[in-house]
Amino acid sequence: MRAPDDDQILAAVAEAVRSTHMSAGPLFGTVRIGVTYTVSGYFLPRHQMRFQASFPGITIELFEAPRDVLERALVDGAQDVKLHGSFVPVRARIARIDSMSAHADRNEILRWLGTSPAPPKRLFLVHGEPEPMDALKATIAQRLGWNVHTPGHQERVEL
Repeated sequence: MRAPDDDQILAAVAEAVRSTHMSAGPLFGTVRIGVTYTVSGYFLPRHQMRFQASFPGITIELFEAPRDVLERALVDGAQDVKLHGSFVPVRARIARIDSMSAHADRNEILRWLGTSPAPPKRLFLVHGEPEPMDALKATIAQRLGWNVHTPGHQERVEL
C-alpha cells in the first residue's frame, strides 16, 4: 500500500531528473549527504561514481555518522544537522513510521536460518552496523553452530 505522499514524492523526483537533463549547461554546486557506515561503505560508492561522471561540476560532501544520530536529529525536526563540524540544512518534511520495517529483526533472521535443511559451509553477514552484526554473528554461531563471517569493506573471500 502506498502512502498518501508517494505520488508527490515520485513526481518531485521525476521533475528533478527532467530538469537536470534540460539544463542549458553544466551544473555546479555542492551536495551534502549524511550517511551511515553501511551506506558509505557498501552502497554509496557505485552511485557516487555514476553521479560524479554525469555531473562533474557538483561536489559531494559526505558526513558519516551513526544511524541513530542522523535519524533522531531528523525526526526531532532539526532545521539543520551539525555533522563533523558543519551545519547541513534540512529541507524536507520527515516522518517516521515505527510500526513498519522492510528489514527482518534478529529473531526473524534466526527463525528463518533455522529452517535450512543443512548448514552452509560459511554464512556471510554483509549488511548492517558493525556492532549489531557482530552480536548476530555470535548468536548464530552459538545457537546454530554455523561458521559465520562478517567481511570487511572490499575484503575478498575465496568460495
